Amino acid sequence: MGLTGSLLIVDDEQDILLFLEMMFQQSSYTVYTATNGEDALHLLQQNNIDVLVSDIRMPGMTGIEMMEKRFQDQSDLQCIFISGHSDIDMAIEAMKKGALNFLRKPVDFEHLEASVQQAMEKIALLRENQQKKMEIMEYQQNLEKLVAKRTAELQLANQKLQKEIEVRREAQDAALYQAHHDPLTGLANRLLFRDRMDMALRLAQRNNKGLALLLIDLNGLKAINDAFGHVNGDLLLTEVGQRLKESTRESDTVARMGGDEFILILQEVNCFDNATLISRYVCKVIEQPFILKGRLVSITASIGIALFPDDGAEVDILLRKAEGAMYDEKKKGKPDYFYTSFFDGEATEKNSSLPKGAKTD
Repeated sequence: MGLTGSLLIVDDEQDILLFLEMMFQQSSYTVYTATNGEDALHLLQQNNIDVLVSDIRMPGMTGIEMMEKRFQDQSDLQCIFISGHSDIDMAIEAMKKGALNFLRKPVDFEHLEASVQQAMEKIALLRENQQKKMEIMEYQQNLEKLVAKRTAELQLANQKLQKEIEVRREAQDAALYQAHHDPLTGLANRLLFRDRMDMALRLAQRNNKGLALLLIDLNGLKAINDAFGHVNGDLLLTEVGQRLKESTRESDTVARMGGDEFILILQEVNCFDNATLISRYVCKVIEQPFILKGRLVSITASIGIALFPDDGAEVDILLRKAEGAMYDEKKKGKPDYFYTSFFDGEATEKNSSLPKGAKTD
């Protein structure tokens, strides 16, 4: 701030007050004067004063009391005290409470001016530091706002990215599911069947257990489609798949091989008799009536059985054995399907063209 600051001179001796006012005005300071502490305090409150030069002993309020009151509102005020008394204790008290300097009267103006200059430089430095602190605080606040904004943007971007990843993962999962499952029944398809069969064979070999493969062919599905339409035929296939799923264990696999063929992988089935019992049970499950167009319809199934390790240890070999057994079963001439007593006149007419062996109550 140099020599352009503001200065308040307080002294109850008018000649000293006027002399100092004149000298400091010549030095380009903005000078205020007061003859007592009360007036001086009022001036301090009303004006932006940098340096206080005050007599330490005055009637009423002392210079120290005035300084203490002003420090409550203006902590950077620089105070220089002068006194005609050699009161060392008061001088020490003033310095302890924040005074910059203490000078004896008669005042050496050059000495006082140097003290005022020092005070101006000090307050300039304090205010410069305060300004830098404010700038740093403002910078930090702006930085924090920027960081908060950027963090929010990154969080939003991350949320979008996670959503995109989730959508892609769901799409991949859906594609993977579709690649391994029959679209009509939701059962395992040929591809997944082979994976499950390879795994089941390795598990059976490792644990020295048996395994049964049941190839199921529904009899008369074409006639069902002709009589009730392909939509109802698909409903029947879906229901068959659900029944098979509910009739097997969690460790078993139910797959649709396509068309009217289903296949079961039954783990820990060690003999043909057990496989036969399961096959008969599956036939009974399938032969339970279905509801198509409000009518009860029953169909039959032909089942071929192949056992590991008796019939082979490879997927293709076991499939061929099961397929051969299934065709042998079909040659026995089981009825394809039959309607219940709810069969109406229109359906009876269709019944006349049903394959040989169809049954109607």
